[in-house]
Amino acid sequence: MPVEVLTRDEIEKIVEERIRKLLVEETSKQQPTDDIREEFAKLNSQIVEINKRIEGLSEKKLARVAAPPSLENVLRSELGELADVLDIRSQQDQLVLRPRRYLDSRDFKTVSEVVRKRGGFWSSMNRTFIVKTVRG
Repeated sequence: MPVEVLTRDEIEKIVEERIRKLLVEETSKQQPTDDIREEFAKLNSQIVEINKRIEGLSEKKLARVAAPPSLENVLRSELGELADVLDIRSQQDQLVLRPRRYLDSRDFKTVSEVVRKRGGFWSSMNRTFIVKTVRG
């Protein structure tokens, strides 16, 4: 019994022809173009509605996830009125609080406690409070 051997190209041509025939049959069975346009219009309106819902969810999530307050703002709020007598400056990886006037022992203790709570210290050599902003 003879066996016919087909090459790869011949097999691909046969498959392509079969696919074309199937596509032609399917396109002839399809709905009229007006029905297709209606379906596209429905899909487009659904896509628009979904996009609106996604935007709404994103805005709600962004509203809930607010950026944490900066260290400077936290220190200012904790120090209250004492923040007004301090020159607070942000430097590379630290926040420097320099008294503008003499701090009596009670004020110095208050500022020192707030600064220590945030991991800072008093530098007697520089006469400033220093709080590291970058933790390593």
